Amino acid sequence: MIENRIREIRTSHGLSQEALATIIDSTQQSISRMENNTQAITAKALIMMSEYFNVSTGYLLGISDIKRDLNGQMRMNQEMEDCYDIVLHYRNLTETNKKTLSCILKRLEQAQLEEKELYIKDVGTMLKIAICDDDLRFAGSLETLVMAENRELGIRVETEVFADGKTLVEHIQAGERYGLIF
Repeated sequence: MIENRIREIRTSHGLSQEALATIIDSTQQSISRMENNTQAITAKALIMMSEYFNVSTGYLLGISDIKRDLNGQMRMNQEMEDCYDIVLHYRNLTETNKKTLSCILKRLEQAQLEEKELYIKDVGTMLKIAICDDDLRFAGSLETLVMAENRELGIRVETEVFADGKTLVEHIQAGERYGLIF
């Protein structure tokens, strides 16, 4: 079996499995299984990692030693051009200041990932939807429609179907918060 390079490239960028999972909208467990070749890498995850790390999908999968295709190299050149002034300033720093700057940059990246994780959790709780109807087939169809629409929009939604209003009210009184669809 060909070994992929996900762990290698993740660690070279100083990312934890949790951080990479947040970046590609996955879970830490999935990242671990992908790194260990016990789970197939989805096309979506492969493309997102390829774009984030600016490497070819073949390189990530371990089937090619070519790190970047022509488009990837052009993106890298453009990034280098965009950051050239920063590189010039960096080159003038002492070794101690370079290490300090590196620590600051890593902490800023970590804070940004933490902020994204908190945002995803907040969005998930804000979009918990209760569907209440005594016709469970209709409610189930409505639930399927809501979930499909939200997947298409990229929104995290949790739905719960109730056959009667009494059960829904009990859940609300117990502290659950829902957006309601009637």
